[in-house]
Amino acid sequence: MSLTQSGAMRILVVHAHPLRDSFTAVLRDAIVAKLREGGHEVDECDLYGEGFDPVLTAEERRAYNTTQPDMAAVEPYVARLRAAEALVFCFPTWWYGMPAILKGWFDRVWVTGVAFTLPEGGGAIRPALHNVRKFAVVTTYGSPWWLVKLVLRDPVRAVLLGGLRRLCAKDCRSLFLALYNIDVASRARCDAFRARVERAAILAADVAGYSRLMGADEEGTLRRLKALRAGLIDPTIAAHHGRIVKTTGDGMLVEFASVVDATRCAIEWQRATTERTEPADGRIEWRIGVNLGDIIIDDDDIHGDGVNIAARLEAMAEPGGICISHAVLTQTRGKLDFPVEDLGEQALKNIAQPIHVFRVLAEQTPMPEPSLRLPDKPSIAVLPFQNMSGDPEQEYFVDGMVEEIITALSRIRWLFVIARNSTFTYKGQSVDVKQRS
Repeated sequence: MSLTQSGAMRILVVHAHPLRDSFTAVLRDAIVAKLREGGHEVDECDLYGEGFDPVLTAEERRAYNTTQPDMAAVEPYVARLRAAEALVFCFPTWWYGMPAILKGWFDRVWVTGVAFTLPEGGGAIRPALHNVRKFAVVTTYGSPWWLVKLVLRDPVRAVLLGGLRRLCAKDCRSLFLALYNIDVASRARCDAFRARVERAAILAADVAGYSRLMGADEEGTLRRLKALRAGLIDPTIAAHHGRIVKTTGDGMLVEFASVVDATRCAIEWQRATTERTEPADGRIEWRIGVNLGDIIIDDDDIHGDGVNIAARLEAMAEPGGICISHAVLTQTRGKLDFPVEDLGEQALKNIAQPIHVFRVLAEQTPMPEPSLRLPDKPSIAVLPFQNMSGDPEQEYFVDGMVEEIITALSRIRWLFVIARNSTFTYKGQSVDVKQRS
């Protein structure tokens, strides 16, 4: 899963299911195996297996909102939480909530001075889990997705990502994976979800000079592109266990079960495309970016930083070329042999932190860079809200509300949603909407 993106981390995996042969136990085992394969130090916390007592005592409750909470009975769990650099929660969702034992773990372990602090004189709580850089949730629902999302507004996701993560570890990156209708899910569907839990790599590709090619010969370009997809690209993706998530007129987004498969596919894709005999003025060449990073899986679609970075890497690649992130290079060294050129740390559009980029070296025939094309669907931007409360501590609540709106809108496939990093450049400014259109 995408937690394997960066260097080795200490990861606390919290599992909550009473049955050892449950599907969540299978998912837990897959998660732990994948993380350890990535070189991470994993602390497995099986709440049922360890006999964790979820009952908050009277003494613990009385001291809960004080500067001296009663942690005597749960000190080992507090120490494990404080030592973690990433958290992964694997559990079933029952009656639209988390299991009581997991709720009790949050009640007893996430206390004042551990997960948050209380300012003197009152006010909003302040995050204290500065050690946590990643926050992931893997869960199953008995209900269909439309009931959970549209009717009930997904309370588990709201509590864990919108509440606990934002209040206690607001700067960490998040990942949320859910399998709906688990009670009637087929074996094939369960296996597919488990594979998605293990999936890590994103490949983004587009046709260089697509606008120029279409302007010169629209019918011929579409015919050659269709033939190239059917005869070469799609079979290459399938051979490396990739899944095409979405396609546009000139590009596609592909998800892979491993970063090695993704990188090998990209190299073979470009090599085979280069060997094709085509007229120079109508030659179809691809630019490819490969990244290993955080994603949010929403039914059959994916989005998040990992996807955005892959798209930016693709834009940096030359026609016929491949750009990869440092995480991809690290995970493929010793498994694949290919030369690279170090491009150093790059400030990528709409990405908060610089990304270390490498170019995969290969023979290429440069083509003019395609001009930027506007999306062929309605666009929407959610500008930052203004905190009207007068309390600076409420600022992250306001930002969180905007983030939730952007995330919800991004699930509407016929909308082009402007990224948060773009709209938040206008935070604190008086914006003329006409100038932004």
